[in-house]
Amino acid sequence: MGLVSLKELLNDSKDKKYGVFATNAFTFEMAETIIEAAEEKKSPVILMLAQDLFSFLDPKTISSCLLEMIDKSQSPVVLHLDHGKSFDVVANSMKLGFNSVMYDGSSKTLEENMRITKKLKELALPLNICLEGEVGHVRGLEGKDGSPDDQKISVDDYTKLEDAIRFVEETGVDALAVAVGTIHGKFKSKPDLDFDRIGLLKDSVDVPLVLHGSSGLSDDDFKEAIRRGITKINYFTGVVDIATRKAKELIKEEGFSYLFLNKDVLKSVKEEIMRIMDVFGSSGMA
Repeated sequence: MGLVSLKELLNDSKDKKYGVFATNAFTFEMAETIIEAAEEKKSPVILMLAQDLFSFLDPKTISSCLLEMIDKSQSPVVLHLDHGKSFDVVANSMKLGFNSVMYDGSSKTLEENMRITKKLKELALPLNICLEGEVGHVRGLEGKDGSPDDQKISVDDYTKLEDAIRFVEETGVDALAVAVGTIHGKFKSKPDLDFDRIGLLKDSVDVPLVLHGSSGLSDDDFKEAIRRGITKINYFTGVVDIATRKAKELIKEEGFSYLFLNKDVLKSVKEEIMRIMDVFGSSGMA
């Protein structure tokens, strides 16, 4: 199947009421594992690279390798830039072969967010590249920088209905990331999603909705969010946690060998991805 359009994929998930698993492929082996899980589950999948990961890897090098992997995939795959934080980074990613990009202007004023997003849409449209935008602000600590206040969820950060409607109409984005009670990174307390807000947003804007910061959510939370209108679910911290826990277990074992560490860690990651695809309802949808 290979590379597919984000818009086409999310419109299908919207119509059939399943969620699409999206995660950051931060190593070549991780990318292979994600694609293998999708193929075994006959599920579509979204391979992402977040701008914050560019300090660990060269986007030009890894994107070309990912495109080769995707070209051989038996499942539909999107190559997506996650959380591009400037016009230049997002525009450059379009040149590297990403067929889907996200501009994260959520920390800016609505007017500035719309201005930059609109310019990027004008650039992406003739290239057949899909654009995801964000209205509202999903806080959290994904890297080392930040303060404890970033872990606090405030209703003031939630996506306002009128802002979402205006943003979609004026920018022409293909997907909209919304703030409905999640955070990036680990939750310090149990998340409490605003499912009613998801439903209202789904009924008010004519583009698929995206959920960021999904770690800490239960399987039932995911299923209800999808039922209410979420189509793309970014799931990264949960994958990293699985890998970290497995690595710690292996290191403590007698006769531990680094040679086999990565293989066994990725096996656990693959099992978790396949389980989540079942939860999201995307298994068998390829």
